[in-house]
Amino acid sequence: MDDATYDPSLEELGAKPRRPGLPLEPRRALRILLPHRRRLGLVFAAASAFALLASFFVPKTYSSEAVLLYEGSPLLEGEGGKPSIHAFVQSAVAPSRLGPVRAELGWDVTLDALATRVEASRESESSIRLSATASTAEESYVLASAVLDEFLGHQAAFNAKELERLAAENDASLERAVARRDAAQAAFDAFRKRSGKPDLLDEKEQLLKRAATLRSRADEAAVEIAAQAALITELEQAREELPKQIVATATKGSAIDAPLAKARSDLAQARATLSEEHPRVQALKERVSNLQSQKGAHRVEIGEQTLMANPARASVEQQLASARAALAAARERQAAVEVLLANIQRESEALAPAEGEARQAISELDVAIARAETLTARGAALRDAMLTPITGFRVLSAPVVPERAKKAMPFVLFLVALPVLVLLIYAFALLVRALRELRVEAPREVAWWGNGPVLGSSVWPRQPDALDDFVDELEDQGVYGAGRTLV
Repeated sequence: MDDATYDPSLEELGAKPRRPGLPLEPRRALRILLPHRRRLGLVFAAASAFALLASFFVPKTYSSEAVLLYEGSPLLEGEGGKPSIHAFVQSAVAPSRLGPVRAELGWDVTLDALATRVEASRESESSIRLSATASTAEESYVLASAVLDEFLGHQAAFNAKELERLAAENDASLERAVARRDAAQAAFDAFRKRSGKPDLLDEKEQLLKRAATLRSRADEAAVEIAAQAALITELEQAREELPKQIVATATKGSAIDAPLAKARSDLAQARATLSEEHPRVQALKERVSNLQSQKGAHRVEIGEQTLMANPARASVEQQLASARAALAAARERQAAVEVLLANIQRESEALAPAEGEARQAISELDVAIARAETLTARGAALRDAMLTPITGFRVLSAPVVPERAKKAMPFVLFLVALPVLVLLIYAFALLVRALRELRVEAPREVAWWGNGPVLGSSVWPRQPDALDDFVDELEDQGVYGAGRTLV
């Protein structure tokens, strides 16, 4: 073993060390073959010429193809989803499919031989390609058509049986659903007869609608009561501010009295219909204040006066009476609505004990009716689907008679590899003849066949000039050997 392949851990583990060297030095093999390069070239050229000549006699085949798109059927797939396209690919070329094809064509071939001429492959996630090869265009077309028809026929027959099975299961389920629906209807009718209220749920719904309407009216009455109460408060405040009588005529008196009385009257009328923040009310209040301040600066002369009832106060009192009447009417309506709501509440409470049972009975009946209707519709769909064959596939490209032939690929590959194979065989024969004496020359050959460490070889001392090269090689081996170089 040389230093480059020595590993002490292999000895510790007891493992068999790797055999050093090579059985044949590549450069020696090259030296053996190099003198025969002319012959090797001639052998390669002859093999190539033979392959080229043989290519004209390679049998030709014709190929006809069909492409199918899998669309499926919702009735057959159900909730399981679409099946894998690989299952259809394997089914298309199964022996159970090729047997009927052979019988239909009347060909005297084995199924294995027929399987080599038919191929199915996945074109995409939902499409497959069927191809058939034959020695003539007509045979390839006939074979592809027969394979396609057999595949689609098998799918149609399988789907027809599946539809029959689903229809039978649906009929059984429908029978049970109808029995359950009849039982639920009988239970609901018995409850209506026992409770004495055939339309209990309808009555409860009508009560709820009436209660909602009455609550809306009660809210409207409450809003009107609040509005009328606020209006009455404002009118009473305005009435207190107005005098019962006003001066109609006066022979003597201050010049400010008449404008002041009129301003007060206008202010009272404005307050009866407007709020305190209204600009007209604010302006009249300012005018009254100014006139009162001016009145102190004028001399008052007492004279004869004529008094009369204040028309503004009378108007306010009339509005106040109307507001009180509207308030009383609103309170009466509110009280009447509350009485009606109480009656509805009592009626609703009287229906409550039987309402839960009624809702359970009607819900069970609704579910049973919906289930029966669903199964009836599914049964009708299954029967309609059974009237026409369902393959689940749509033919995108039908087989056609091919116009051009193709050379058989195995023969083409063999002819392409033939020159290289002949060249390798001839080169191997030359090496065997040169090595028939089993003589080793190169260091790595000695290491391989002797299974021992060989550091190198040299022609020194027969050639004194080779000493320097020999020393350089020993130095390299010593560096790589890391202190374990054997000389």
